[in-house]
Amino acid sequence: MNLSSPFIKRPVMTTFVMLAILIAGISAYFKLPVSDLPVVHKPKLVVFAGYSGASPDVMLEEVTIPLEKSLSVIKGLKEMSSRSMQGHTSITLEFDLNQNMEEVVQELVAALNHAEHTLPDNLSQKPTYYRQDNDKDPIVFVLLTSKTVPLGAMRQYADTFLLPRLKRIPGVAETQTYGSERACWIKINPDLLAARSLSFTDVVQTVRAHTAQDALGEIDTGSRSLSLELFQNPDQIKRLKDIYIGNIKLGDIAEISEESKEAQEFHFVTKEEVLPCIGISIMKTSDANTVTISEEVNSLVGAMQNEVPAGSHLRVWFDKAQWIGDSLMDVKLSLVIAFLLVCIVIYMSLGRLSDAIIPSLALPMSLVGTFAAMYLLDYSLDLLSLLALTLSVGFVVDDAIVVLEAIVRQQESGKESKTASFDGSKQISFTVLSMTVSLVAVFIPLLFMPGSNGKLFREFSVTLAVAILVGFYIAFFNAHALQPLFVKA
Repeated sequence: MNLSSPFIKRPVMTTFVMLAILIAGISAYFKLPVSDLPVVHKPKLVVFAGYSGASPDVMLEEVTIPLEKSLSVIKGLKEMSSRSMQGHTSITLEFDLNQNMEEVVQELVAALNHAEHTLPDNLSQKPTYYRQDNDKDPIVFVLLTSKTVPLGAMRQYADTFLLPRLKRIPGVAETQTYGSERACWIKINPDLLAARSLSFTDVVQTVRAHTAQDALGEIDTGSRSLSLELFQNPDQIKRLKDIYIGNIKLGDIAEISEESKEAQEFHFVTKEEVLPCIGISIMKTSDANTVTISEEVNSLVGAMQNEVPAGSHLRVWFDKAQWIGDSLMDVKLSLVIAFLLVCIVIYMSLGRLSDAIIPSLALPMSLVGTFAAMYLLDYSLDLLSLLALTLSVGFVVDDAIVVLEAIVRQQESGKESKTASFDGSKQISFTVLSMTVSLVAVFIPLLFMPGSNGKLFREFSVTLAVAILVGFYIAFFNAHALQPLFVKA
């Protein structure tokens, strides 16, 4: 068996094939998504139901438990958790990684239909479901802070101007705003209300009348129509306190304050100051490049810094791409160091620069070819795939060294370069093939690992196996196409 014959007999074809691998690999490298770890999609479904006015205990007894009993029989269910809250409940179902989700959805619909007769008839929202994407962890947080601009104005600016522009960045799946707009809270004292012979309805109607927007008409310019409204400005606490309900001021029977609509407010805390802020989280699609999105977000934040309201500041607070980039750079540096050490060891072992160059060329070509295969397999540049490439450095050059050594030995016996290439490669082809197959076979068990670990290490093992196989092909090309140019008998 002589695996080198096609390479020696058709040098032009071999050269163009190698150029094609080189171009494809370089192109694929810049298109590969960058992440910290391989994407592992955990199949999760969330069931949601609403029951207006029901307490958490009622939701648990009358809605959550009956739904759990019906959902527990679904095939492939691995874990089920629930949250019963005021007026609604949510149940999260996690399934085996290899479970057919189409069949799961069918069983889920059947289980929900079966559970209808066990649930209250007056549910405000019947049980519905949606699929939960586990790849929705934020990769970038952007903060909008200000010393002078009210929180409500910042929230409106973020929702109106920032979010639409951030969503247009390629690869962004979702954005979410944190920090509610400001609102006036009226906390009525029931004892004072009863003492004045007033009802809660009287207060509501009076406040609503004084905070409504009164229409003043329209202005028609011919090209556009403008609506005029008189806004009573309910954000002024003093104005609300002076509202009369009968002959009693609202401020005499209620405590009025300006607070957030939500229970929590967000602040940007430093050693020098504490600033109220609006936070925006950015999530990516599963196949997007984290580093590229981060660069786009940072560029956009820098460009919009001059557009934010006066006295405000826009900044990137958390950027996952920074530590991903640092980690990947460390792995790439290890890869380069391993390559240089291998080249030095080859030169010291073989003794001639020409002999060292030939197997050394097998390493970068093998890595470039592996990038093309990773792109076709929808893999990403992450810590595990780069670790696999680093480990493949020693394996990749083994074949090239063995083949080259066999050819050099034939040349030293007096044969011409071409004859030595034929005879040496024929002598060693089966041995090299056996070495390659045995190395690849070592990683086959990783392909059958169950669970999330199996998903993670599958990319690692396949990447390493592909690098070894590509190195096997490159070894014969380097040893036969370049050997006559560098090695003299």
